[in-house]
Amino acid sequence: MRENLDVVRFLSQPVKVHKGDPLKCNQIMDKLDACIKVTCSAYMEGDDSVKWFAGRDDWHDSICGVKSPLICMDNMMDALIKSARAGNNLRLTTMPLAGRTAPQTPEACIVITHAEIMFMLAVAQTINPGMLCMFGGMPCTTRPDGDLDYSNDAMNLLNVAVGRLNMWVTGLPSVQSGGSTSEKVPHDQALSDGERGRKILCDFGVHNARHCFGVLDNLNFFSEDAFQRDCQAHREYLKSDRGALGLKPLHLPEDSQAFNVIQRVASCDYHTDSHTTANLNAFDDWAKAVIDAGLMPEKSS
Repeated sequence: MRENLDVVRFLSQPVKVHKGDPLKCNQIMDKLDACIKVTCSAYMEGDDSVKWFAGRDDWHDSICGVKSPLICMDNMMDALIKSARAGNNLRLTTMPLAGRTAPQTPEACIVITHAEIMFMLAVAQTINPGMLCMFGGMPCTTRPDGDLDYSNDAMNLLNVAVGRLNMWVTGLPSVQSGGSTSEKVPHDQALSDGERGRKILCDFGVHNARHCFGVLDNLNFFSEDAFQRDCQAHREYLKSDRGALGLKPLHLPEDSQAFNVIQRVASCDYHTDSHTTANLNAFDDWAKAVIDAGLMPEKSS
């Protein structure tokens, strides 16, 4: 890991560690310098464990206090409050699934994502005004079978849009998800998906992303081989001539029913709502529009 910190700038505690010994894992991670480490204090026992990294610029506490759609989890909010009182840097995260736990259009999915993060942000700032919070709204596109769709260009565009809106609304740093793949094995297509996704994120202005090195099958697997290849590919991308920098338009499609569907479905199942079936192609059409506008290259078959 150490030799790839030039491209992998932050490390997150593995999910499987949540039910093990997260503090011991964090102490191992702490041996790495020149990077940000991300933990989840909600799974730690005792106040001392929650406070041990307080005031450290190189440690962030990632907490999801709201389960999509719009469901406050009391135990996780208690953990958020405890961490805020301890003075930890917070990454406020949520992961709505378009067409499942969020509406099936880009605009409506972005609205619900922001509502969930803004609620947690309000709580954190009430407890500890002025504390560092990162905006971690990471919505996902889904396929008709309900699985995530990390190989879809719209997955990356959706996270770009969330990050961009956050910067306009809050001015807080943002962490997004993308640059990964739906492929199950680390072959050339998986590498190509990751390269394309990371390029979209970077070219459209996202600088802090999760799940983009070595992750396969829509976040289900991690491959060390894929990790090494992804790191090298991104290293080469960063050395390349990317042309003039500027704010690229996203051509976000308008949805006049965005607030209506959220009001109607609220915290229930968006998959069964007529709004979802009426917009099954919304994300594919959006990605195509961005390609047709010359803002992304055609996707090779």
